[in-house]
Amino acid sequence: MEGYKTFIQAMDDASDHCSVWTNLEDGSLCLYSELMEAAAFTDGLSPLPDDQWWMVLDDGAIGLLDETNEEVILMYTPVQSPPVIEKYTGDDLERKMQEFFTEPEREEENKADDAPAYCMYCGAKLPEGAAFCMKCGSPVRR
Repeated sequence: MEGYKTFIQAMDDASDHCSVWTNLEDGSLCLYSELMEAAAFTDGLSPLPDDQWWMVLDDGAIGLLDETNEEVILMYTPVQSPPVIEKYTGDDLERKMQEFFTEPEREEENKADDAPAYCMYCGAKLPEGAAFCMKCGSPVRR
C-alpha cells in the first residue's frame, strides 16, 4: 500500500494496474479520464489535512484515508481491466486543471439554470459551476 497527498499521484500509481474502477459509494463505474478530471479538480481546491492520505492498494484500489477517525472516506475498487497506456501528464494535466477553475463566459440567467444545487449521487451541496462533487467525486450531470 502506498500513501499520497494528492489524488493525482494516487491515480498515476493506480492506473498502472487498471483503467476502470467502481465507486463504492454509489456503485457507478469510473474510467481513468473521469477520475483524473475529478483528481485535478479535487487537488486544485485545497491541500489535504495532515491526517488524510490517498492510498493505493497493490491491486489498484484507491481510497481516501482519515487517520484520525480510522476510516476510509472514499473508495474506488479496480474492475478487471488493462492498465492505462496514455496518461495525462505535464501540460495536458495542467490544461485539464485550468479547465476546472476557469468558468466559460455564459449569460447570467443561463448560468443559474445549468448547475444543479445538490449532487445527484450523495446529496451534497454543490458550489456554483462545479464539474465534480467535492464530497464523493462524482461528475455533475447537466
